[in-house]
Amino acid sequence: MIKPLSKNKLKFYQKLNQKKYRDQEELYLISGLRGVQSAFENDPDNCLEIVVEETKTGFLSDLGNIRQKQISTVSLKDFKTLNNEKNPQGICLVAKKPATVFNIKAIGDGRIIFLDRINDPGNLGTILRSAAWFGIKKILLSPNSTDPFQPKVVRSSAGTINAVQIFENVDPQEIAMVKSEMGYKIFATNVTAGQILSSIAFDKKTLFMFGSEAHGLAKEYENLCDEKICIQKAGSGESLNLSNAVSIVLYQAALY
Repeated sequence: MIKPLSKNKLKFYQKLNQKKYRDQEELYLISGLRGVQSAFENDPDNCLEIVVEETKTGFLSDLGNIRQKQISTVSLKDFKTLNNEKNPQGICLVAKKPATVFNIKAIGDGRIIFLDRINDPGNLGTILRSAAWFGIKKILLSPNSTDPFQPKVVRSSAGTINAVQIFENVDPQEIAMVKSEMGYKIFATNVTAGQILSSIAFDKKTLFMFGSEAHGLAKEYENLCDEKICIQKAGSGESLNLSNAVSIVLYQAALY
């Protein structure tokens, strides 16, 4: 059933652009057709309500299993208040935030990414997109990292935020558990030291640690690594953008 979104609900959903309300209500917004499609493909149970601009209901035919989901319409003016996009597509989804508390039992097998103090939402969203492309299912974030469910991260992930499991506030002791209890080998990227990336064959149980562009990898995390790796420079520049570095490492790892 499609019906107009009430003013009270509109005000409530507008608040989800703020982290404190996302955390309090355990909800977040996914904007754009691709993101909404991905949510229904990867996590349909946590898809709660579709909000569509009243002239864009044709988007609904591009979605799959939306039976028994609440669908509401709003004016273009009101839709623009739901996000800070200059040219919104006209469709968004209210979704339930998955649990992000670290759980060693959920680690399982497969390669993992750890990001230390990543604070650029666009970078994080792009990394989520690359991770999904290369089959990475788990992303670990240190304390003082950006909120992975803020609108810019979600948009930059191009819908892939629903294809990976994110753990927040992961401390050195928990990284050590991944190593000791789950048998993972840990590689840390380092611009000035370490083996050349292309010379290494990576096991399936590999955890890649990346530091922030501003501060690098904190010592308490770096001390846990088994080996340091670097991406060979063929030209000039001080360092690579973090999301570019992650993509290169994941591509190289995927060759083995």
